Amino acid sequence: MDKSEFVKYLDELFKAHSFKKKGTQWSFSNDEIIKIIKLSKSNYGNYYHIDYGFIIKNLELGRLVMHIYHRLSSLDQGESIRIKELLDFEIPIPDEDRKNELKKFIEREIFGMFNKIHTEEDLLMELKKRDHLNDIPLRVKKYFGLEDADEC
Repeated sequence: MDKSEFVKYLDELFKAHSFKKKGTQWSFSNDEIIKIIKLSKSNYGNYYHIDYGFIIKNLELGRLVMHIYHRLSSLDQGESIRIKELLDFEIPIPDEDRKNELKKFIEREIFGMFNKIHTEEDLLMELKKRDHLNDIPLRVKKYFGLEDADEC
């Protein structure tokens, strides 16, 4: 599978969830937030990353790509390794196997989160469930009144 086939596959998968494509980025927007999925190629090989997250419409983005940012992975170490293998096109995996396994992880990890978060309030509630907010930009913490929350 080459990059154009991979992008076409992802486009079909994301369009089924009402995401719109622009380049190698897909988005879904409502009145309060924009949900983003971004495909990027590694500089070190034929390996890809799928990043996803949220833009809060009422908050300046500045130099950030997204206010809340994640990379497709898993907390389970074995699954995390498998996701990396599936996104590494130098590893020979039959196209259908690659597509089917990636779809499973994308549906669970990305759309599992996106299907729970539709508003700023939903996003705030999700942030409050975290063990820490170390990866959340200061402007987002301030916006939500979480800047004093050292131990969330």
